[in-house]
Amino acid sequence: MRAGPLPFTLDPLPGETFETWLHTYAARLGVPTLRLIQDLNLPDPHGELHRGRWRRPDPTDHTIAALGAATGLTDEAVRGMFDAEGHVPQHTAFTAWAPRLASRFCPPCLADGHWSPNWRLRLQFFCHNHDVLLADRCPSCGQPPPAPPIRPDLWPGSVSPLKGLSVTGTSCGCGHDLAATDPPCSSDPDTAARAQRFIDDLLTGIRGTDRKPAARQDALDALSDLSLIAAHIAADLAGKTGKQQVVVTAPMLRADTLIPAVTILDHHDATTDPLIDLVAALAPSRLTHKAVPHTWATGSPALRTRIAYGRSESMTAIDQLRHAITLPAPMLLPHRTADRVDPAIGRAARLPDHMWLNWAIRLGQATARRAATFSSAALVALLLPHSDLRLKPQIVTLVNPAIGAATVAHHMARLLDLPTGTTALRILTELAFAIDDHDIPIDYARRRRLVAGNELIDDDAWNSIASSRIISPRIGRGQLTANARRYLYELLTGGNLYIAPPPHRVIPDDARRDQYRTFVAFMTIDIRDALHAHARRVLDGAGITGEPLTWEPPTTWVTTTDWPGTDPDQTDPAAIHDAILEARLPLQRVTADLGLSLEHLRAVLRQHPLPRPASPIPVQRSIRPADSNTTSMTTTSPAAKTFHVDPDWFREQYVTWWRSLPDIAEEIGCSSFTLRAFAHAHDIPIRTKTDANSNIDRDATSGRHPSQFPQPLRDALRGTSTRLRLERFVTLAYQPSINQAAQALGCNPGNLHDQLTTLEHAVGSLLMRRHAGARPVGPLTPLGQDLRRQAQEHLGISPILPTT
Repeated sequence: MRAGPLPFTLDPLPGETFETWLHTYAARLGVPTLRLIQDLNLPDPHGELHRGRWRRPDPTDHTIAALGAATGLTDEAVRGMFDAEGHVPQHTAFTAWAPRLASRFCPPCLADGHWSPNWRLRLQFFCHNHDVLLADRCPSCGQPPPAPPIRPDLWPGSVSPLKGLSVTGTSCGCGHDLAATDPPCSSDPDTAARAQRFIDDLLTGIRGTDRKPAARQDALDALSDLSLIAAHIAADLAGKTGKQQVVVTAPMLRADTLIPAVTILDHHDATTDPLIDLVAALAPSRLTHKAVPHTWATGSPALRTRIAYGRSESMTAIDQLRHAITLPAPMLLPHRTADRVDPAIGRAARLPDHMWLNWAIRLGQATARRAATFSSAALVALLLPHSDLRLKPQIVTLVNPAIGAATVAHHMARLLDLPTGTTALRILTELAFAIDDHDIPIDYARRRRLVAGNELIDDDAWNSIASSRIISPRIGRGQLTANARRYLYELLTGGNLYIAPPPHRVIPDDARRDQYRTFVAFMTIDIRDALHAHARRVLDGAGITGEPLTWEPPTTWVTTTDWPGTDPDQTDPAAIHDAILEARLPLQRVTADLGLSLEHLRAVLRQHPLPRPASPIPVQRSIRPADSNTTSMTTTSPAAKTFHVDPDWFREQYVTWWRSLPDIAEEIGCSSFTLRAFAHAHDIPIRTKTDANSNIDRDATSGRHPSQFPQPLRDALRGTSTRLRLERFVTLAYQPSINQAAQALGCNPGNLHDQLTTLEHAVGSLLMRRHAGARPVGPLTPLGQDLRRQAQEHLGISPILPTT
């Protein structure tokens, strides 16, 4: 700390931040800001002072007291500047705006014997008295002339007492008469004058004593945006745009950059926004997809929101959610500051690990190819609006590391592809902001801690519930107890069983998953009530008495009344109950008859359980050979036990078309075990587990017969997870490298290379040309071009753009 107090005290304005006051103080003292920082002995916590950069230190009691002693301010005044909520530009921008020891000059003004202190500011480039641009350098020596250390009239000082300072000499240090210099040419003096007046208004507004803090913050934001646009223009002129973060520096602020920058910033016409053209022209090709390229990340909320909305057509679903551009009216992006708590962190701490059941169905879960992962992907999507965190690994880790970033991107991209896609993304965005603004009556994080390691219900408690309420259970009592525990886990935590901790977790396409679904679907209302009462006792025993057992956000939290999916709340459960209890139809038959999805049906049965146990549906156990002219025939009665199937037809479907036993059995209406016995009886060899991995993936075909797909797509559909493999191949075909494709997909480059190899093995030849090096890929081969085209035409696969 320098010895003694500073010469005078500069009182901060109401709501003024420490950085703005500090740079103003330095200018009023006539010293560089870095010199003042050193004199005040301010800490440099990030070690950036020697690089011309600096960020405020923590406001410790020692720092507050030392600043007050040196500046004459009270501790309350100093602490108020640290507590001010205003956003400040980078230190380099303040340095660029500060008065210089050198000066621009107006030759006609010098000839009249006048010199303006404002010429010391880099933001001054035009003389209103003579309608000419200011000269930068002496034409003889090429150096800017020195200037008297008089404070400018504009920010950052108060009004100078020496306005209209007279000068007696107009010679440069080299002896050249500056008054005889020709002013720089201006093709449009009117535009230059308007730009200078625009900047002057901002400069006076930053510390205008007659303005409110919000108005001064707006002026500071606008000046920061103006400088950033000018810096991009200057960097482009120097051929350096996109190579690194664009930082505002003093040499960038000149007439040829500031005048077009004002035109761009102050654009209000309905015509094409010139800012969007500038962003697109200056962004590197690998960043053209990004809503707000990283070189514009320091812009104000208004500038970044304007860029995001202007580039919405080329944005991914992830970026549309992140920048909230699906809302009817723009919502300003928040300031990006180091001490800002990201909204994704706050939301994740208050939410379950997947979307509430009815909300998932309203959003279109029934249309998702992988409905099991849709709800978790939708929950992750709720964390995206206005978040600066990366989707992978930061945001997904906030929910559960088991959720794949590529899965989230896949589901959001598929939602956007639907006719109602924009509505779905708008609902997610509105719901996210509504969660920020409303209380959630359940502490999901506390409940997850409660159930960790908790058995939830023991055998005796479950047996007392089930003994008089379950008729002829199809599975053992032990498995029923395990399912009751899973139900209680879902009930208490709102959690997803696919990513739940053991022993509650179930695996997709596993027998335990199907058993649990059956358990919940056929649960009677008295069992449901008994389990809910047990769950209430678990909460009460843990001292959680003020929360409802279950909860979902009300639909009034969003503006839509036309949901992308169906609404379980609008479904009458009576027709479902009659179909199960009276007609004794299986669930698949009920969905077909009522036009519902299985997810929708199960949601209704959760809310409205069966009033009494359902009688078991007789199992169809036998298949008899049909006439040779018959492909397949089933009876319509749910109690039928006999099916007639042509062995030659079955052989063709299984052997020639590589359909799986479950796929064929579903078409016939029998079980896979019955169909397997029929195959043995007719000497049709059953594929081993290894060979079964070459079956046509019925999930990828959406129920279509393999004969409807051309080659090589048909071969590519053999195996498991074939659609995911094809989606990644199509994305890879549109990316310049395997690493960039992996980044877009949120997966490992090695895994992507392995999947490409697997796909090439399936089709029997290379799909992409290879170059020397570690896993590089080149252009598509003719076979690869055919496969890419067929995947897009027949499966509707589109490339997934990079996520952020």
